[in-house]
Amino acid sequence: MGLFSAPGPLERARKLYARFKPMRASGRLEAEQDGVRLEVFGRGCGGGASLVVREVRGDQVAYAMLALHADDGIEQSSFGSAAAALDFVESVARRLGL
Repeated sequence: MGLFSAPGPLERARKLYARFKPMRASGRLEAEQDGVRLEVFGRGCGGGASLVVREVRGDQVAYAMLALHADDGIEQSSFGSAAAALDFVESVARRLGL
C-alpha cells in the first residue's frame, strides 16, 4: 500500500473484525437502541474468521456477513455493494461502542 492510498476492502474488513474482538469470547453480542435490535455473532465457517452483523427494525432486517476469506471482506449482505456492507458493519460497531 502506497503512502497516500486508502486501505483496500479486505484490510478494512480485518480492522472491523478486530473491533469485535471483545464479543468473540462470548460468541454473541446483542443490544437494543430506540427500538432497533443489533446482533453480532460468530458464524463458525470451518476455521475462518466470519461474523454475522444484523440490524432488526420491526419486520425489516439488514445484514452483512463479514468474512476474512472473501476477497472484499463480505461474503453476503442485504446491501448492493461490499463497500455499503462494510459501512453498515462499521456503523453497528460504532453504535455498540466498539
